[in-house]
Amino acid sequence: MAESTQSLDQPRQESLIIRIDRRIYQFARHWLLAFNIVAFTLAAMPFIVPFIASQGYTGLANGLYTSLGLMCHQMPERSFTLFGEQMGLCHRMSAIYIASFFSGIGYALVRNRLSPLGFRGLILLSTPMAIDGFTQLFGLRESVWELRLITGTLFALGAMWFALPRLESGFADIRNVLETRFRRLVREGRSNSLSSARSVKGSGSE
Repeated sequence: MAESTQSLDQPRQESLIIRIDRRIYQFARHWLLAFNIVAFTLAAMPFIVPFIASQGYTGLANGLYTSLGLMCHQMPERSFTLFGEQMGLCHRMSAIYIASFFSGIGYALVRNRLSPLGFRGLILLSTPMAIDGFTQLFGLRESVWELRLITGTLFALGAMWFALPRLESGFADIRNVLETRFRRLVREGRSNSLSSARSVKGSGSE
């Protein structure tokens, strides 16, 4: 009886695994779109929050300010004012998220032709922000908004150039592994192709 139950569970387990693999494959194909949606949200929030505050939705605005405050000091003297309200992020953090979004859009256009930035290049593009931030932190000088924007943008460009091609390489490996696996499953009659809406022949739709 136990063996019979186990034999009945195996097709279900295989069907579940195949459905999960399909979801993983789809994310591996469209990870950059997901990244750009998140990056756009983070880039837009500093502008959206003061607009919400200016419309009188104080409770919602305060909640969003608090959430963004987990990522930024939000010092008024280091933040822009929009719609008569303080923006949700400081100069530098706003530049970082905006530059990250545009880096993601740019990478979508050249993803097959751009080699990843090396570690030395990342350090080089991060150094201006480190110098500007630490000299200000230790009271040696006071930065200006132009430098905060420039150094934040350089850091974001370096970080995205360093990370995005490596992420693409990793997700490409995942796609290749799953494509190989599904070709074998199709040959064995245990699954339809990755483009099919059905996971296991005769098992019903997903």
